[in-house]
Amino acid sequence: MSCFVFKWYIRGFFILPSFLSIRVYLKFYSNSPVYFKLFLVSLPSKRVYFSLNELSRVYANYSFNYFYILSTSKGLVTSTDCLLCMRIAGEVLLKVHI
Repeated sequence: MSCFVFKWYIRGFFILPSFLSIRVYLKFYSNSPVYFKLFLVSLPSKRVYFSLNELSRVYANYSFNYFYILSTSKGLVTSTDCLLCMRIAGEVLLKVHI
């Protein structure tokens, strides 16, 4: 999560040990949210995985109006980092509309 704070995707986060959960503080600009919609893609009953070919096909067809947060062997990363820097794929957790 600290990589998302470093890249200014989120304002911050706090780990709640008593509830085993994470509280995420979203980024705002001029009193309006920067990210308009968050969609949960993978569910415990239905996991969704993207390969590099599927990620590149999604971006070629739908432009860069959103990005995905993926769980990979390197940790939580964005889909743009997966495609451009790391060249890895993984389980799709969230779809974030900008």
